[in-house]
Amino acid sequence: MMFFLERGYRVVAHDRRGHGRSTQTATGNEMDTYAADVDALVEKLDLHDAIHIGHSTGGGEVARYVAQYGKGLVAKAILISSVPPIMVKSDKNSGGTPIEVFDQIREGTSKHRAQFYQDITLPFYGYNRSGATISQGVRDNWWRQGMMGGIKAHYDCIKAFSETDFTEDLRKIEVLTLVMQGEDDQIVPFADSGPLSAKLLKNSATKFYPGYPTACPRPTPNKSTQTYWSSSRHNAALVYNRALGMQNVREFREDSASAAAVRGFLHQPTGSGADCLILTHGAGANCNAPLLVALAEAFCTSGLLVLRCDLPFRQARPHGPPPRGSAGGDQQGLRAAIALMQRETSGRIFLGGHSYGGRQSSMLAASEPGLADCLLLLSYPLHPPQRPTEMRTVHFSSLSTPALFVHGTRDGFGSIPEMETALRLIPARTELLPVTGAGHELMTKRNRDDVTRAVAEAFRLFAVDKAA
Repeated sequence: MMFFLERGYRVVAHDRRGHGRSTQTATGNEMDTYAADVDALVEKLDLHDAIHIGHSTGGGEVARYVAQYGKGLVAKAILISSVPPIMVKSDKNSGGTPIEVFDQIREGTSKHRAQFYQDITLPFYGYNRSGATISQGVRDNWWRQGMMGGIKAHYDCIKAFSETDFTEDLRKIEVLTLVMQGEDDQIVPFADSGPLSAKLLKNSATKFYPGYPTACPRPTPNKSTQTYWSSSRHNAALVYNRALGMQNVREFREDSASAAAVRGFLHQPTGSGADCLILTHGAGANCNAPLLVALAEAFCTSGLLVLRCDLPFRQARPHGPPPRGSAGGDQQGLRAAIALMQRETSGRIFLGGHSYGGRQSSMLAASEPGLADCLLLLSYPLHPPQRPTEMRTVHFSSLSTPALFVHGTRDGFGSIPEMETALRLIPARTELLPVTGAGHELMTKRNRDDVTRAVAEAFRLFAVDKAA
């Protein structure tokens, strides 16, 4: 959860009924009701374009929810060490786990749950393997979470995760789904789960880890979290107990003794030789601002290489506005980012950002004509709020780089008429895209899809499909 939160996601992690802090229900402890509960939660929170991530039994919940309720609401799905297609052995599933194994789990749960929940952590985390480093804290925390739930719900859940057939659910899912699993999974046998699920899915990608247990994110969390981070670029992640083929996102870091450090995230589309857009943030944000994340994905989907980067002032201090005198250093950071992206692609380089980041981009372009091929300036801070005489347009007359301005009709840093007047100072080709009802933040939960779609299309027409 923290991994996604630190990267600008809204993360919703729910306890299924009867588990954790949810009501200890005596009924409804089966997959159809689990999925219906998720649907009620999604509707209550008005979640759209979300990534649904499920581990173990939670993977079954994801499969059933996405298949039955998720059309138009789900962006992608991730199944980690998950129970689909079906666990129990039968005539149709000869490689499954014998029913007697689940009977033993039922007996342990009903008769001596406290000890059973201690014992099961050993195979769950692979702590029973030779050379394993055992963390007592991890074991205790698993036990604590387990004992918070209701025994009746836990007992019923064994049938739900072991005997539910998800075959048709997997076949119905249309969104890109990443299937992850450790190949030494002692809880959900690998050969009968991950590879079979991937074959049933219409649009799947896989990441399997030799020697990893069912808790595959635990042994090397940075490795596995980076895998699903690179495949999960949307505005919300819904985690159950928690694309690859279209674009890859990786952390980008270049520290040089001769130039400003460049740090951020690089969105790489399929193919090579694409034009590149460098985006940076406003004075109070960073490169993980929701607006930048959403736009980066939209542009990458359309075929642009996109770098979201932190300005040098943000690298030096994680919070707060840029200190006085930092503009020069921040422009050096953008210059360094351009130089690095010129190594990544043979296409054109576009530069832009939100508010302060856009202003620094325009100032750099004005001082060094030809450095960028086109500018994308989001919520340009024309003047401080309620101080319209303090215009930030001195460099406009020197700006020879074409620029698309995107501005909210309720932006306190400049009205639409003020922006139209200011743009006449620029000798280069310009265009103003108003966003009705938007303030300086530009993008909200309600207008997210409309804004990203409009900006991507307007910039394509302005810069990508025209000779800049």
